[in-house]
Amino acid sequence: MTANRKYKLYCKLSLMQISIFSFIGVWFCLSGCGEEETPAPIIVKTTTPPTLIATNVQGGPIPVNTPIILIFSKRVHLTSAQRGISVRSAVDAEVVKGVITLEQQNRAVKFTPTEQMTAGAYVLTVLGVEDLEDNTLTTPFSIFFNAVEVDITQQPADVIPPTVVNTIPTEGGSVKATGSLVVRFDEEVDPVSAQAGIVVSGIEGVVEVGGAVAVFKPQKPMAVGKHTLAVLGVRDLAGNVMGTSVLLTFEVIAPPADEITPPVSRPPLITGGRVIFWEAENFTAKNGNGIEVFKPPHQDTGANNVQYKIVEASNGAFVGSENGTGGVSNSWLKYVFNASVAGDWYFWGRVIGPPNSDNSFFWGVDIKDADANSVDDANINIWDFNEAAGGSVNFPFGNPAPAKILHQWAWYRLSSRSGPFPGRGSYDNPTPLELTAGKHTFHLIDREDGAYLDAVFATTDSAFDANETPPDGRLAVEPHVRLATMWANLRRLK
Repeated sequence: MTANRKYKLYCKLSLMQISIFSFIGVWFCLSGCGEEETPAPIIVKTTTPPTLIATNVQGGPIPVNTPIILIFSKRVHLTSAQRGISVRSAVDAEVVKGVITLEQQNRAVKFTPTEQMTAGAYVLTVLGVEDLEDNTLTTPFSIFFNAVEVDITQQPADVIPPTVVNTIPTEGGSVKATGSLVVRFDEEVDPVSAQAGIVVSGIEGVVEVGGAVAVFKPQKPMAVGKHTLAVLGVRDLAGNVMGTSVLLTFEVIAPPADEITPPVSRPPLITGGRVIFWEAENFTAKNGNGIEVFKPPHQDTGANNVQYKIVEASNGAFVGSENGTGGVSNSWLKYVFNASVAGDWYFWGRVIGPPNSDNSFFWGVDIKDADANSVDDANINIWDFNEAAGGSVNFPFGNPAPAKILHQWAWYRLSSRSGPFPGRGSYDNPTPLELTAGKHTFHLIDREDGAYLDAVFATTDSAFDANETPPDGRLAVEPHVRLATMWANLRRLK
């Protein structure tokens, strides 16, 4: 071999070695050169324990052959439910044997007795139930219930259990704070079982049933946010129990701005001379739905469960809270008014307020909106009707007032139990508000449901009696009085 050929072969071998080493280097770099190991994702677990939000044994007796269903706020472990849920006889503490299974994506626990229970009293015990993140139900509790025999001498023609066809709202839907929830079944259902088996988490309400439709009506406005509707243990008219519970989440939405502050149909205030008058429904601003505007005729329930009807109102409207809606909710109406002169002003309200209950508002003068809360403190006062305290009587009708007065409009002096208003003042010896000349504000704040206000009147005359000579805001300048007393009262107001 010549020297030239040896040199060429050497060059080829050298190039081949360089290529091989280059390939090996690239392979090693692809395998790990210059790359750091990707950290594993951090999983954040919640620490909120599960809570029980509904069960079909809370609404009254259940048939002895009915499974017990418990609805939890979160998905739970089957083993913890099997370990922590038990049913015993309340008479001899004998354990009821049963099978525990999960439904509704592990949020519903179903206890099915392996042998039919006998009629009698039982206790359901729940403790140590864990969610899927190992948070444990912190407070154990027991629920006592009764099981009853069902007539099985004749096989019912209907052996198919009821099912839910649709709901309003649907899963993930929304509803207003005062709105109702509707559950529609595929057949007529037993009202008692529907009233016990239709539950909304954290909301008290009444279930009205008509045929195959059940309507859940909240007793007071629902809190804004997410809630859970549970339908469980509902029976049809033949006694068949729905086989699968229904669980859905919905959202309560805040009312739009135009519902918070309704339009004013006329100027919100009529003032003039030494008289102030305004219609209760003509407020400047509004917060919450605890106080509403009503128009006659309006039906309500008053003292001793007496049904009555409000058939008239000044200017055709009035404000207040229907009896049974719950009362205190920091809802208020704000009025802006002008005092024509500085000095002592005596305020009156045309109200309906039954005795000993349903007969008061909170109120405040010249306070901030943020301070207008349903509480008797340094800024807020309690305005009572038909009550006496410490010998100071705030009404002219006696104590107790005659029955015919209880549910009729009457004028009551503005009063206070405590707060910045200096004393409660009697009907014949009233305590005035000392006002500067110019603009002021008056907040009417909810306290008791069932109390209504039609109009507000104020005068600088301490001797003026609005029940003897009812004021009329339409005159704007001086109180409108009847016949012989009119001129005497007008002279006093000058």
